[in-house]
This record gives sequence, C-alpha cells and structure tokens, in this order.
Amino acid sequence: ACSVEWKRHPSSKLDLAVWITAAVGLIAIRRLSPVAVVGVGERRTRAQLSMAADDLWRSLDPLRTTREGERTDLANQIASLEPRLARRSLIVVISDLHEQEAVGAICRAAQRHDTVTIHLKDPAESGCLRAGFFRGAEAETGAAFLGLGRSAWREDAGIGRAIASAGGSYLGLRTDRPFITPLRQFLASRDVAARGRG
Repeated sequence: ACSVEWKRHPSSKLDLAVWITAAVGLIAIRRLSPVAVVGVGERRTRAQLSMAADDLWRSLDPLRTTREGERTDLANQIASLEPRLARRSLIVVISDLHEQEAVGAICRAAQRHDTVTIHLKDPAESGCLRAGFFRGAEAETGAAFLGLGRSAWREDAGIGRAIASAGGSYLGLRTDRPFITPLRQFLASRDVAARGRG
C-alpha cells in the first residue's frame, strides 16, 4: 500500500531523504548500533551518537522543511566527520549529489569506512518529463535554469561506478517511482536489513 501511495503522489527529494534516514536509523538502533544524523545544509542537527529513537526524531526535525537557496556542504562535512571516527564505521550518505566535490569525498571515505550512498534523483534531471521546456531553480543555490523535458540536464552515469570502484555501495532512487522494495532489497543485499530484525 505504501509503495502505491508514493507512486501516485511523487515525493520531493527532501521527503524521500528524511523518510529513508528515519528507516535506516531505526534499523541501526534495532541492531544495537548507535546513530548520528549529520545535516549538510546550513541547519545543524544533533550530531551525537545515540541509541534512542527519540534522539533520531529530534535530529531529523530541523531537516523536514525546505529553505530557498540553502547551500549544502556535503564534501566538507564528510571530511570533518572522518577524523572523529576512531574505528571503521558505517557512513550512509543520502543526497542528490549535486555538490561537485561530493563524490570524491565519498570515495575517499570509502577507503577507511563502510560507505553507503543513496542517490536521490528527480525525473526532470534525467529528461523523463515528457514535456517541452520548463523553468527550474537549483535548490541549493537558487540559480534559475531553462530545461527541456526530454533531455537530461545532468550526467550521473559514472557516479555509481566511481563509488563502487572506491569500495562503497551505491543505490539510485527516483522520486517518482516506488522506493520501498528497491531500498529493502539493497539493504538486505548488504545484510543491513536482516541484521536489523529481531
């Protein structure tokens, strides 16, 4: 039922990111792994490890609303996070990966840590709108652009390969398609969902 609902009402990348963060966080807590949510925009979250679901909800709360023109700083946040991790850790990145340096930062982190990247994509970015021209604005910068509904305005074909070649795991999800089944299968293939049961 949930996947049908999401298919009928396409979600925003922000909605999807918050939902997936909550789901992955709860799985980790169930398998007795502490969780911290690190926001990479201008809003800061409670970025302290905790095994309490209430702390997870409090960390997610500042991220639930959109702010026009808010910039992201994913690459620097990953770089600053690494020295604070005393041992090999699981780092889950949920992003549209629009920041130019983000993929390089993820690949570097994958050399020392178990990294999972969930890449969120809007159909407009891949030329799947079946429409003519449209006006859009980049969420992070507010920069306006003119797009063609049948043409991709970003090239991300090599992102998954780059992350995988660095030793990380990668899943691409579109906002206009059901995501629960592919997400569950992806997590199960990494044994994350299975270890979270019970």
